[in-house]
Amino acid sequence: MRTLRLFLVLGVVAAGSVGCSSTSINESSKGGTGGTSGGSAGSSNGGSGGAAGGSGAAGGSGATGGSGAAGGSGATGGSGAMGGSGGVGGSAGSAGSAGTAGTGGATASLSELRAMPDGVVDVYVDGVYVTYLRTNSFMVQKQRTGPAILVFEGKAPTVSVGNKLDLWVKGLGSFNGQKQISDLEILASDNGQFDVVTNLTQTLSAGAGTPPGEDFESELISLNQATVDTVGTPGGTEFRILYGSAPIAAPLFLLEDPGLCAGAKFDFVGPVFDWPTGHQLLSEHSADFSNIDTTGCSN
Repeated sequence: MRTLRLFLVLGVVAAGSVGCSSTSINESSKGGTGGTSGGSAGSSNGGSGGAAGGSGAAGGSGATGGSGAAGGSGATGGSGAMGGSGGVGGSAGSAGSAGTAGTGGATASLSELRAMPDGVVDVYVDGVYVTYLRTNSFMVQKQRTGPAILVFEGKAPTVSVGNKLDLWVKGLGSFNGQKQISDLEILASDNGQFDVVTNLTQTLSAGAGTPPGEDFESELISLNQATVDTVGTPGGTEFRILYGSAPIAAPLFLLEDPGLCAGAKFDFVGPVFDWPTGHQLLSEHSADFSNIDTTGCSN
């Protein structure tokens, strides 16, 4: 009998313990919060929490397009890959930004550049030599027979005669018929001292003589034993000179008078310049003259 009673008591205690546990489970419990980036909160009674949504992977940034090589357009940067999907409820990653397109621009010869209309351009001119400096500009040329062009900067040039340059030309213009580069960047300079007089000048006084015309605009020329015919005012009116066996009569515009007089003979190196009255020889430096002989001067 004692054994039977003990068994009954233990059975009652066990049943009571199970009832307490059941009461605890039946109490409403909140589901766990869903994952970040869009995970929904779980709310079912007695259910497990919502699954954690994974954050979408960030899209990779597009590669930056490289600068275009001379004559070619720069490659466009690729779009970034889409971000991976998040876990349950996670938002997709943002797409990567597209890369910046590279700088373009074709390479042009000086001849092609001179043939372009005035205005905005986008071309590269490589390997040209500085032949002459002015107070606010300079001239460049590549071959003895030209062509050449004036580079107007509106300030004292920072380059030197004989420097070899690579130019990014952005604008062209004209002044009194003279074709000029009006907007540019100097991309490279070798800071050299290439002998432009020996390697690039054309002698207009040879033989019968050659007049300065459009074909010589901005090009470096030389004269041997030219003669002053009439004297002008330096920095104002033109001198009239004679050269060649014909001879050729041509205007010469000076800013610095080296001491010329009517009848004087001289050698000269300088550029051909365009003017409303026609093409003429230009000198801004007395050093452009050499072997001046004034024994034949009339005054």
